[in-house]
Amino acid sequence: MACGQPGVVFRRVAHSTAERAFESQTHMWWLASRPAWVAPGWYDAPLRPAVRHLLSLPPGPELAAALATIPDTVDACPADHSGELGPADPPIGVPGSPCACMVVVAAAWDAQTSWSAERARRALTAAAGSEPIVLPAAGAAPRVVDPAREEIAAALRGSPASTAARIHAARQSARIPLLGSGAEAGAWSRTTAQLIAADLQDCPADTAADIAVELAGKVRQRHITGLRPWTGTETRRAAARITHRLAPGHTAAARRRAKAGRRVEIDHDAHGMSRITAHLPTLDAQRIHRRLTALAAGLDDATRTSDQKRADTLADLLLATPHSRHTPGCQGTCGGDTCAATPLPAGEAAQVNVVVSMETLLGLADDPAEVPGVGPLAPELARTLAAQGAWRAWITDAAGQVTATGTRSYTPGPALARLVRAREPVCRMPGCTRPARQCDLDHAVAYPEGPTTPRNLGPLCRRHHNLKTHRGWRLRITPDHPDDPDTQGSGGYSWTTPAGITIHDRPPPPLDREPRPPRCEPPPDWG
Repeated sequence: MACGQPGVVFRRVAHSTAERAFESQTHMWWLASRPAWVAPGWYDAPLRPAVRHLLSLPPGPELAAALATIPDTVDACPADHSGELGPADPPIGVPGSPCACMVVVAAAWDAQTSWSAERARRALTAAAGSEPIVLPAAGAAPRVVDPAREEIAAALRGSPASTAARIHAARQSARIPLLGSGAEAGAWSRTTAQLIAADLQDCPADTAADIAVELAGKVRQRHITGLRPWTGTETRRAAARITHRLAPGHTAAARRRAKAGRRVEIDHDAHGMSRITAHLPTLDAQRIHRRLTALAAGLDDATRTSDQKRADTLADLLLATPHSRHTPGCQGTCGGDTCAATPLPAGEAAQVNVVVSMETLLGLADDPAEVPGVGPLAPELARTLAAQGAWRAWITDAAGQVTATGTRSYTPGPALARLVRAREPVCRMPGCTRPARQCDLDHAVAYPEGPTTPRNLGPLCRRHHNLKTHRGWRLRITPDHPDDPDTQGSGGYSWTTPAGITIHDRPPPPLDREPRPPRCEPPPDWG
């Protein structure tokens, strides 16, 4: 059966040494030249020809046309994927257990949606104007701002107020065209571009453009080296780190303005419930949440979830109630006013880790510090916290990676556990943000075949630990350096999904030590 026939899965296979060398060169070329929305692991994934064709198309009319020829796979993929990954593997290519074809098609539609959203943003800006249009007062008539707002709102089936917000967001993005072109190409989503543009709204236009160029360079570098694409949150944090360095005055002023807007709001919901939202400085919010978590963990009540315990503890503390107002078993249905009192636990101290370079700590540099899993922190605030807090050293190598030795037992000792969680502050499943302190320390190669060493350990939250152990996800450690496979650092790692897609990543250093592209570098060609 020829690989071009409908329903046939196409996988590249090289046999001879010359074929393997050619395949390697072809793969490297493909990594650098593929469209921005295409992940590197899709190259070797088993895909039927119509889906593999999508990998060569950037978002736009051609991709839309190609997607239109692919029928919806409501029940199952038309290709037979049985036995691809081994006879013991469960069936794939069905809802709930997708094949690589189904994953790629979903990603292609998402990239096409981002392209359409950016085109819609440009059209909205063109209709409303790149700057507010003000009609001056005429006699008794007051001035009017953006007279086209109501007309656009009617066309978009929105209220004038919501349309005004959309126009404002579109104008913010228009100040930094590279963010829009990245969204259009699928390098990041339209939502991510909009959030970053809002973060940079008070930054001078030329500085904002420099920040966007450096951000695009970092995203492009991950793209051509085969690392997994950043999530929207990771892309936004990377932009924040660059802003801290290139525009420290802007970040300080923006931080003061944001802090001036701290507030507590209440939103009444249905069924006798309401939502209280506190807009607070990040470190304060982190400490409060961790303190609530610590207190809730000490409540011996299996009938309540952790979220319910945190909510109940918050109410008890703020209402100055020395005991929990919720009896085990009632699940809060009584409202808490007549429940028997249960003492609140003392809990444990809430800690927030801050990573800062020695140069910044001594005042020799003003590089931003980092709150693992949260984002950059102003250097002056890091120095203030350092003067007030307890210390634990994290030793790094020249590349900024944390290094240490291991143990021969199954359970890592406290020092080794601290090291691994310092090196990787969140779960290593791509895109997961569960803090490492709430994760298991997983042996990439199962013990005792795999030793209890920094290289073989990594944080996995309980869900993703379960997926790796029982649900067909496979993890492989890759060397720190190709010429030194026995290096003791964390190196990189590759996940293989149940559908056969490979995702390569490596833990980022706790501080931004990656090579920085020159500020004069032209914007990348998203191709």
